[in-house]
Amino acid sequence: MRCHRCGRRLACAAAVLAAAALPGCGEASPDEPDRTPPAATSPRPAIVITAPSDGMRLRARDSEDGALRLRTPVRGRARSGSVIRLRASCRPRPCHASATAGADGRWTVPMTLTTTRAARFVSIDASDAKRSSTPAAVTTVEFTGRRTTQVAGENPAAGTRRRLAAAPAARAKPASPRPRPRDVLVIGDSLALGMADSLRAALPGWRVRVDARIGRPLAEGMQVLGAQRDAPTIIALSLFTNDPPGATGQLAAAVRATAARPGGCAVWATIARPPLDGVSYAAANQVLERLARDPELEPALKLVDWKSLVGRFPSSIAGDGVHGTPQGYRARGRLYADAIRACAENT
Repeated sequence: MRCHRCGRRLACAAAVLAAAALPGCGEASPDEPDRTPPAATSPRPAIVITAPSDGMRLRARDSEDGALRLRTPVRGRARSGSVIRLRASCRPRPCHASATAGADGRWTVPMTLTTTRAARFVSIDASDAKRSSTPAAVTTVEFTGRRTTQVAGENPAAGTRRRLAAAPAARAKPASPRPRPRDVLVIGDSLALGMADSLRAALPGWRVRVDARIGRPLAEGMQVLGAQRDAPTIIALSLFTNDPPGATGQLAAAVRATAARPGGCAVWATIARPPLDGVSYAAANQVLERLARDPELEPALKLVDWKSLVGRFPSSIAGDGVHGTPQGYRARGRLYADAIRACAENT
């Protein structure tokens, strides 16, 4: 992607990140050791959403029509005097609002957010009304109603364990074998498009849905996930190749959010591409590898080591150092399929 939006660990989801278009890349060998320093020098985004924080779980009001509603202030920072345009993936129709940053750069506006119990997730994006329609910051929250309450700040998985432990033993029913999920949603960029056929071929009998777009950044991918009415248990993400390498905080938040969905499992992949503006993606890959070893996220997070495969088999990557060759896309599809099957074994 356990998780989605929360004051607890659903820590995550879309995130604040400037969507950076993928520039023409040099032809540096993808298996060449990274020598550039971490992306500490990456510019700070011009617009930031500070509340509600990304991945937060919010207690909403159950309506008679089955919808979940919540009136909440949305706050952030931007250049002084900027007009901020806000759009939320409310259901049945998007919510809109606008705010103006004060002299101190802070802005706030109340929004009434609505969604269905099946959807649960709402993504809020902010953009500069005068400069671009592309979201500069995104935060995704999860709504809970009376039947899905949780201790503030608690990991959803921990909450589930707590409720199960408190349930009377007399209620326990003999465990019946649960059919393993054979449904996966892939959200990604051009690499997801390139491996789609191989992935479907490697998962016979599965329902494989691919929502991908060339150049898609992380924030947009998380918006797509947040807009799902009923996302399947297993989701696979092919994102961050089109993002600034220094946006590792947003990457970590998104990974945690997807892996923390209650009962769900998420597949991500390491990044193989040349440095951007002299900054390598080594730090981003270190974040992914660290999270894959996090016992709190296991077994709900599977990592495809695309970077290592490209390093071992340079013929897997095209001349631009980013996209796969036909051989590479076949290998990437098989790697994703292996990780997806591993998810199914553990859900």
